[in-house]
Amino acid sequence: MPRWLALLGFSLAAALLMSGFILVTGMIKYVFSLGALFLGIQFFKTYDGKGIRIGFIAITFVLALFLPVLYVALAVANGWPVDPRMTEGISTP
Repeated sequence: MPRWLALLGFSLAAALLMSGFILVTGMIKYVFSLGALFLGIQFFKTYDGKGIRIGFIAITFVLALFLPVLYVALAVANGWPVDPRMTEGISTP
């Protein structure tokens, strides 16, 4: 598997887990956090270059901030259930 594809795959998976941590309430949210931590450790064991590690952290960070916003926007538009804390500042018709 090419390194860039592994980088994107690991980053997307870690970002989805971190987004789950942000969006889910209760004790189950910590399972998502531990999953992201485990995935990061596995990535760092596999790839030891400084550049690819920085890329992993940067891409994961950007996606982890973007994906919850995307989910909340889709949830508000489609009427899906969403925590009211996530929609503060959004005016709905």
